[in-house]
Amino acid sequence: GGLAVISVSLVALGVLTASAGHTKAGAVLSANAVESANAVEANDACANGFPADFVWGLGTAAYQIEGGWNATNRSPSIWDVFSHTKGAVAGGDTGDVADDVIHRWRDDIALMSELGLKHYRFSLSWSRMMSWDGHSMVPNEPGIAWYSDFLDGLLEAGITAHVTLYHWDLPQALHEHRGGWHTPDNERILTEFEAYATLAFERLGSRVATWFTFNEPWTFTVSGYSAGNHAPGCVPAQAGRGPCAGGDVTPYVVSTNVLNA
Repeated sequence: GGLAVISVSLVALGVLTASAGHTKAGAVLSANAVESANAVEANDACANGFPADFVWGLGTAAYQIEGGWNATNRSPSIWDVFSHTKGAVAGGDTGDVADDVIHRWRDDIALMSELGLKHYRFSLSWSRMMSWDGHSMVPNEPGIAWYSDFLDGLLEAGITAHVTLYHWDLPQALHEHRGGWHTPDNERILTEFEAYATLAFERLGSRVATWFTFNEPWTFTVSGYSAGNHAPGCVPAQAGRGPCAGGDVTPYVVSTNVLNA
């Protein structure tokens, strides 16, 4: 099957990690947090100390698992372009097929049920939900229908859906023609994101328990627009007038636009 398992973040515990130069203070805070967790009434916690209502689940990302790079009239994202750039990804791997969830989703939901899974977080592909018409992104009905069927399948299996709007895969058309995240004070990308979010809420929202806006914005901002090892591959030393020409300022521009979105 195409089910990809992602590590679970234990943020609900509230344990603070000690940072460099603050090891002693961090250790005290961590110890206090653990002591507080241990003090929870037995009938309110599982045997391992987690609250009885702690939500366990699995999480995935669209480009990492879906495949079907052009199925349902999907258009390219910055990750399609980046992964097809020679030398950008180890082994020349791409997400063209990935786990092929676009075709094997029924089998994947069956696997989730077999595991006893009750909560599943996945991301939408903006490039599958919407298409570029030469001026702006517009609804892509085949893509929306696929997500609708997938959500129906999860509900029928008794699995609660939690959905992320953006897991790093900006439509390439917006990167090239609407200024992307890299253009200072870019109202155009904010308008496009608002339209995308509104479309997702209106068409899919009745079957989604929790919405998340951006997944790990620090990671795609720094890795994509400074370190250059994630899409779109910008590095400060890059010269020219292209999307990556902002140098050291670019990550801050990207961060501002993302926060505003």
